[in-house]
Amino acid sequence: MAWYEGTMTNAAGQLINILSDKLPNNENWEIVDTPDTNEKVYGHKYNGNRDFCVYVKDNQVDFATIEIWDDWDAESHAGVGNALKAVGSNYTLRIRKTITSWGLRLTDNCFVFILKGNGWGYYIGHPKRFDTNRVQPIFVGHTSYTSGNHYNYNPLSGKNGLYGSYWGGQGLHWGVLYDSAGGVNKGCMPMGTTDTISSTYTYHAYGWWPLKTTANTYYVIESVVGDYQTPWLAFGILDGVFSGFCGDVAISNGDILNVEGTSWLVVMDGVGFVSLVRMD
Repeated sequence: MAWYEGTMTNAAGQLINILSDKLPNNENWEIVDTPDTNEKVYGHKYNGNRDFCVYVKDNQVDFATIEIWDDWDAESHAGVGNALKAVGSNYTLRIRKTITSWGLRLTDNCFVFILKGNGWGYYIGHPKRFDTNRVQPIFVGHTSYTSGNHYNYNPLSGKNGLYGSYWGGQGLHWGVLYDSAGGVNKGCMPMGTTDTISSTYTYHAYGWWPLKTTANTYYVIESVVGDYQTPWLAFGILDGVFSGFCGDVAISNGDILNVEGTSWLVVMDGVGFVSLVRMD
């Protein structure tokens, strides 16, 4: 595990400059290909074998387009097998870019990229899987649907479970390359999220998670991620990420919570939707 931070602009190439510099620091990540200018393909390995690739097309301002593939052919510069690259046939997947400071948490499983000033977090890669024989990398981020307020929300917050997970037509998406039934390019969601608006505590489809304890300390857990639809199985734990609405806690974007000696960065958008990311 490693934590990195710095500053960036919204120019073409900014994201891949960061990722290309940092991802190879972990032995499970490698640069596989440069398909075109300001484009990179990063391979992820498990037990020494590549199990998925992340294609980052960072060739314009303001955002980079993300695709997750089974594998990649560096000679033909093309993805191999199945892909998680769009919501339905309509909306491509994005990591947005702004002129701000950034944070990056890099692990054996995934990377979590944060635009600190905006309070937006993105998750690319495996959760900590319950069944490591399953290849289930996820994407949590924005989509090319830019209308409405959701495009400005924090993708990593539990708010996004319903609006983003399956349809992606609200500017957000939680997706998995293979769900627990083997379905390709399916939705997923963090535990505590519902697929219906059923009560005060699940209003707009996010769970209510108290962070403050009776001992005036903070309680933080890594969120479980599961299928958005049948068979409704939990398949992993977000690596170093808490995702969920935090009720009545006086925290702000950029705050650092110390929980039993571990620092957690508060990632909160302008609406107040929260995720916490371990800074180690």
